[in-house]
Amino acid sequence: MTYTSDTQTTVKLRFFSEPVAQNSETLNIDLYRQGGRIGLETALTRRLDWGISGLIADYSDDNTRVEGNVFAAYEFTAAPTELRILVKADFIDSSEEMGIVDQNRTLADLDTPYFSPSGYSVFSLQTNWQHQLGKEWFTGADDMFYKVSVGFAVDSNSVAYTEFGMGGGYDITDWLRMEVGLRMVRSSAIDITSGFGMITVRWP
Repeated sequence: MTYTSDTQTTVKLRFFSEPVAQNSETLNIDLYRQGGRIGLETALTRRLDWGISGLIADYSDDNTRVEGNVFAAYEFTAAPTELRILVKADFIDSSEEMGIVDQNRTLADLDTPYFSPSGYSVFSLQTNWQHQLGKEWFTGADDMFYKVSVGFAVDSNSVAYTEFGMGGGYDITDWLRMEVGLRMVRSSAIDITSGFGMITVRWP
């Protein structure tokens, strides 16, 4: 649920019940969580906006997760060629922490086999570039875009992360949209490459 006022302030409220698809073990034990997120976003000027949000979730393994998120973003160039700089901070606290996986212990040996830190924070800087392409480029397309993002982050454990992402979207018709993307995160703690594909059907 989203509410937007005339002063360009948006309040977002989301409730969810979803599987925890972090790795093969969470899928194997059919782990799920349910909870909600509430957020507030305000455009201070045409180029500068900020937001804050919070989340609480209960997991089926009796874990509880609380999150706090705050961001500020500045738009250097506007659409159709949008360049945006984002600064954000994320705070996570869980009632049950994830154990350590090493040569003697696998994910299946852990009571909490997923990312579940206690008193954890991460601060990041991200650059996002997006180019909108309309009907003048692709006949029948109400919207098409491609985007690239590059980011740097450091967490409360003094671990530095670099991130790269790219993707695109295409309105096949007025009611059918397709998006694809790739994301890579590199650090001394994790090394992740992921991709996604999504189809959105608008109704009515």
